[in-house]
Amino acid sequence: MRSIYTLMMLGFTLGLLSYLYKRWILLENPDDHPDWLPFLVLFFVGGMLVGIWAYSSAIFGSKDQNAVKRT
Repeated sequence: MRSIYTLMMLGFTLGLLSYLYKRWILLENPDDHPDWLPFLVLFFVGGMLVGIWAYSSAIFGSKDQNAVKRT
């Protein structure tokens, strides 16, 4: 069950990255989006990647399963 949360976070991050791919790589520039929006999305992508790393290392990296249950 714990791995489903990691997959959900990865899916959300990939969705944000697909927006950045369309905006910066394919140069699809919709007129109704402000120019600063990709930088805000990039900020959230960085935060999500740090969160995924911290969550995964806490859940899957711990050798002592009692340490995870105590927190």
